[in-house]
Amino acid sequence: MITSSGRLFTTGLNDRGQLGNGHTESESIFREVMGLKSLNMAAAGYWHSAAVSKCGRVYTWGCNK
Repeated sequence: MITSSGRLFTTGLNDRGQLGNGHTESESIFREVMGLKSLNMAAAGYWHSAAVSKCGRVYTWGCNK
């Protein structure tokens, strides 16, 4: 979920680091992905996630398979 101010929050399965929170423990509540600001869009797959900032930078994290 991206807020109107461009902050990203994630929740759910995290066994491949796909939540972007620095560990691999799953989360049952939304927590902010730190270090990313001014985001415009985000997408989540089963093993990875991606986000694009308002200036066009692309960020990815999770499993690289």
